[in-house]
Amino acid sequence: MNSATLTNCPKYKRTNLLHDAFTAEYNYYKTAKGTQTVQGYCRAPKDYGFKINPELEYGGALFIKFHANAVIETHIDDHKGRSTVIAFPLSPEWPHFAPITYNGVDTHYTKQPLVLNTQIEHSVTNNNYDRYSYQLCFGDTIDKIIELDLQNKIFV
Repeated sequence: MNSATLTNCPKYKRTNLLHDAFTAEYNYYKTAKGTQTVQGYCRAPKDYGFKINPELEYGGALFIKFHANAVIETHIDDHKGRSTVIAFPLSPEWPHFAPITYNGVDTHYTKQPLVLNTQIEHSVTNNNYDRYSYQLCFGDTIDKIIELDLQNKIFV
């Protein structure tokens, strides 16, 4: 499975996430071959009230920034603790948030966070907006995260 909409999301303050995403100091990923990318990341400085089930392999939270018109080539994430992410689209607002692409098929975001499989090839071709998201990272498979979401057991 590539993705699913998160069905049981706790309340959170989007304005706090937006502020911190916009003011964060981003580092930029380099590929395994050392090529600089245009994908910025920053460890989120706090948990924003999300309490993660301790039975999950939680890898932490990140702010991710793609510059306007940036292209993130097809890849599989290789970071430990990042097999699956729950991605909260922050800016631009829906429906202008660029989709993630799996096997040539776009997966569009909605107002709800998406559960994304980062262990299969995916890419992003951004539009003319800087694209910011907040991501909760897990070492668990997408199937396990979706199953626990349906049981309302991701967050405690």
